[in-house]
Amino acid sequence: NDSAFLAFICIVTATEALSGYRYGGGNLNKRFVRFVRAYFPNAYAVHAEDLYALRKKLVHAFSTGPFQLTHHRSDMHLLATKGQVILNAEDMYGALLSAAQKYFAELDASDDLQRKMVERLDDEGGGSISVGRIVVAR
Repeated sequence: NDSAFLAFICIVTATEALSGYRYGGGNLNKRFVRFVRAYFPNAYAVHAEDLYALRKKLVHAFSTGPFQLTHHRSDMHLLATKGQVILNAEDMYGALLSAAQKYFAELDASDDLQRKMVERLDDEGGGSISVGRIVVAR
């Protein structure tokens, strides 16, 4: 359906953001792959490079790259067909949730990781987030 494709975009961009908080700046490809291998369930480690390729294709070209994407088909998740691996949206979301929980548990217990996250949030190029009033000069 219409939202499944967007779900994959949200999953890969959330992974990108978490990898930046965990590892800081530097090469996006390397930190994305490193995050997938360290925090996602083990079955995803072999697909880490291809998941980064999926991220690039989804975000920049609205293409699925090296994967076939589906939803409501957990029975097909991570199966190979016609040279591509199938990803099911709900399973990918579950993997992201698991990775985020694992990372946030480490973050909660580590002053160093908390410092890295604050540095990343404060970095202008790192996705700083703020809430405030917008004032328009007249």
